[in-house]
Amino acid sequence: MFKKIISKVDEPSKLVFVTLFARCGKKYPKQLIYAAKTKSSGYVVFPWDKLEFQRSRD
Repeated sequence: MFKKIISKVDEPSKLVFVTLFARCGKKYPKQLIYAAKTKSSGYVVFPWDKLEFQRSRD
């Protein structure tokens, strides 16, 4: 995903990505700022993700 976005930007060094968690074992661009890295390669499921999943099924 990052490669697709970075390739479309004129000055990729000025582009910044921000997230709460970065998955352990994955490679990210140096422009990524994160609060914590997970201890495994699993996904973090936030409480609002469950609500969104329910809405999409209705």
